[in-house]
Amino acid sequence: MAVDQPSTKVISDELADLGNTAFDVGARLRALRLAYGLSQREVARKAQITNGSLSQIESGSVSPSVVTLEKLARVFELSLPEFFANSLQLSPTIILEEHYLKTQLGSQDIRVAPICVNKNQFIFLLRERLEPGACIDFTNSLLKLENVGPIQFITGVIEAGEAQLSTDRKVYHLQKGHGFNMLSVRKPVLSNRSGSRVLVTITLFC
Repeated sequence: MAVDQPSTKVISDELADLGNTAFDVGARLRALRLAYGLSQREVARKAQITNGSLSQIESGSVSPSVVTLEKLARVFELSLPEFFANSLQLSPTIILEEHYLKTQLGSQDIRVAPICVNKNQFIFLLRERLEPGACIDFTNSLLKLENVGPIQFITGVIEAGEAQLSTDRKVYHLQKGHGFNMLSVRKPVLSNRSGSRVLVTITLFC
């Protein structure tokens, strides 16, 4: 599967709400821009309009011409009918290294990639290399990201090495290929007690 300009698509609260309200061109453009992780300047440059014009369109101060709107829709690989559709289908999510965001889980520095965000749930991808003696502690389940609630559910797979998963009830020994899923209230801690590096991919549902 190939795309010209892969980017992380994150469906925002505003995008999810648009189907329930009168259509707002500016609100949809802003939601799409945030969904693709683009700044106003980046979208304006791609659409070959001024940053000020885009700002006015998003705020509802001005209405774009059909030509301008077509340019803006093309930035998001959408036709005008797709742009105005009640149910918006975005391109497949392609996650690149530069899409990961630096944040903290408790006091731990981690990097997560947003997969999907709507009015009910945020989903992030976490891919970590655990050196011997290192751990990921989910006891403090709050990511330090704006408007993101605490982690509710955790699922993952060990891609390389062996790890120990401790919860408030039990300790599990995981090997390459072993997966896990659990509620964060179980206070899971994933640790590397071996002498070699562990590679793990985790999906966080907030």
